[in-house]
Amino acid sequence: MTNNEKIIIKFVQILLDREDSNDISPNLISQKIDLVLGMEPSWGEDLNREEVIKELILRFSFWIGKDSTIKNDEGHKVWLNAERKK
Repeated sequence: MTNNEKIIIKFVQILLDREDSNDISPNLISQKIDLVLGMEPSWGEDLNREEVIKELILRFSFWIGKDSTIKNDEGHKVWLNAERKK
């Protein structure tokens, strides 16, 4: 990744932090890249736009793993029975 791409990512990330995370899409990221390049067009030289978009998508993605439960009833004594619940 070039230095200019890192700079663009930094500025676009700041702009995207102000957005609702549910609204962030490749199209919105591309719009923000254009906005940043409007401030300094020279940063766009040799820009790998696809890589910048890919990096920003990764930074704003939420990954939720498979849920799991740890359970072991071995040796368990029921202490909260119907009588105690009263």
